Amino acid sequence: MTDRVRIAHIGVTYPHGKGYIESLLLTPVVELVALYDSDPRSAKDHVPAELQDLEIYDGFARLLEKERPEAVLITQPNDTTSRFMALAAEAGVHVFAEKPCARTASELVPAVDAIQKAGVQFATGYTRHVSPAGIAIKDIVDKGLLGRLVSVEASWVTTSVQTRGPDHSMFSAERNGGASCTGSAATGSTTCAGRPPPR
Repeated sequence: MTDRVRIAHIGVTYPHGKGYIESLLLTPVVELVALYDSDPRSAKDHVPAELQDLEIYDGFARLLEKERPEAVLITQPNDTTSRFMALAAEAGVHVFAEKPCARTASELVPAVDAIQKAGVQFATGYTRHVSPAGIAIKDIVDKGLLGRLVSVEASWVTTSVQTRGPDHSMFSAERNGGASCTGSAATGSTTCAGRPPPR
């Protein structure tokens, strides 16, 4: 018997997957018991050496039935995340899912309903407000060290067209409900994944 939470990671090859796996390995209260990816062969290349013997499932229901995790950490495209959330909740499994969890609010409703009905815990990947940097920034503002703030502009970009390429699934309107867009108030221009935005 272990005091550690048995957790499965869903979406090894999807962005943030590797970082979450590395974080789980550094968390002493967690036991990573299984992995899921729609392409287990490709996923093997993303798995750290110490987890190479861990099974990578391509069937989520089979993973839930065989491994019986207490929780799942989901990093999937937005068009599938809510389905994984609902299936996990229906199996009585707690859910942490990378943001935003769905392409639209209406797509998220069945997952929310399943989570509430099952009474499992849920959290999403808005983690910056509890990171050391986020806490330090809030402390600086709360102490008034910057004076009276009238405007703040910040940018934290982890989804880079230059890094991933414009054809990466992160920029697919069909898979993720939109594209990563940047704009300039000075020029009035906007680009989405390196292209003009859809009209």
